[in-house]
Amino acid sequence: MAKVFEDVFMEIQADMISLGLDYVESQAEKVFIYVSYEESALTFNVFYQIKGKIVTISKVNEVLGNKKNFNKKEVFSILNAGIKELDRIISACKEYDRPIPTEMRLTYDVKANSLKSDYQYEPVYSNTDDKHSSDIFMEWIDAERNKNK
Repeated sequence: MAKVFEDVFMEIQADMISLGLDYVESQAEKVFIYVSYEESALTFNVFYQIKGKIVTISKVNEVLGNKKNFNKKEVFSILNAGIKELDRIISACKEYDRPIPTEMRLTYDVKANSLKSDYQYEPVYSNTDDKHSSDIFMEWIDAERNKNK
């Protein structure tokens, strides 16, 4: 039976979550994936909730029980793999004649085994003079940190 768009889309999102979760060897409570596609610029990034604290990929050792051997090459490898997954999203949207999201925010709750997703289809930052995808990503991190206070 041929796959439908929703199946392909969910499979790619699951692969994105797996990328993030694998990096921390499943020690996170939540995995947050940020994806942006505006004006041909591709962005993929990830952050975590570990032991109740919100941390970026470069700061996971500050809270992990089993420390990672932090390696910039591995981090870039994950981020590049995330970009490849974003390319798959774009290809799937084109193949199935669906709109391409300009932004995706995925939150995977490990304990509940649940995925919350938020998609935008209008420009989020490219229509401003002073914001970039990294600013939006950092704003999301700050918002999640404020929820945990």
